[in-house]
Amino acid sequence: MLRVGEGHRASRASALTSAILQAVTYADLFDWPLAPIEIHRFLPIAASLDDVEGALASPETLGLRRLHGLLVFPGRESIVESRRRRAAASARMWPGAVRFARAVASLPFVRLVAVTGSLAVGASEPGADVDLFIATEDRRLWLTRAAVIGVVRAGAARGVRLCPNYFLAESALEMQERDVFTAHELAQMVPIAGGATYRDVLARNAWYRDFLPNHAPAPVAARAGPGRPLRLAEAALRARPVDRLERWEMRRKVARLSAGTTSGEQQFDATACKGHFEEHRRRTLRAFDERLTGLGISCSPGGETQP
Repeated sequence: MLRVGEGHRASRASALTSAILQAVTYADLFDWPLAPIEIHRFLPIAASLDDVEGALASPETLGLRRLHGLLVFPGRESIVESRRRRAAASARMWPGAVRFARAVASLPFVRLVAVTGSLAVGASEPGADVDLFIATEDRRLWLTRAAVIGVVRAGAARGVRLCPNYFLAESALEMQERDVFTAHELAQMVPIAGGATYRDVLARNAWYRDFLPNHAPAPVAARAGPGRPLRLAEAALRARPVDRLERWEMRRKVARLSAGTTSGEQQFDATACKGHFEEHRRRTLRAFDERLTGLGISCSPGGETQP
């Protein structure tokens, strides 16, 4: 018979075990083993790092294996070496990515540039794209995107493959999707410039902490946008005649980008250019749900893990 308090401790331990398995499972979808500190960061319940490390003292009791300090499911040991190789490739990519991301940040009307996707977690394959999230001033998203494409081409000429696949205007920084995939994208974002806007993105999407309550925002330099000469040009480019050019560019590019697409993960309008054509989010969420079902774990919409 459990004594007073023992039932609560047992329930808490069970919830922590399920949460750890959920974090490891999500990363495993991307062939990525996690260290204990990373499991803590991506845990779907609030807990201390000491709690996580204590629960992982005997990983076999959770159905996990520890290899070179990383936790994997049995039979998935090969992804430890894969992580080492991809981390090395990512380290080689970062200098060029930062250089051209800062070039993007210097353009008129850019308020935030952040690296997302595989490079953000150090998991890029050699020659992979550098995914960028960019926030812009209102009413200049599409002209800003046109300027960014110039930087993309300059980067490509130097072997850096920029993929600016998500633009949002400052007035529309709230994400439409509220799920574990989008929460991870927010938490894994590595801001290069635009600290104030980065903090605004997280504040206006505070729901993500329901899924990842242990996440700590990344440090970032505050300034984004042009230096003094270009700031003068930015002021001039706010003139009303430029509004017509913005609308023309938007109509032209929306028609082209929308042609023949069937994915429901795109958005092209005055406040967003979200070019997610491959339904990566939907496929990931489906695979994650199937894996959790196989483990006998259910995840509530608010991110609470239930054994």
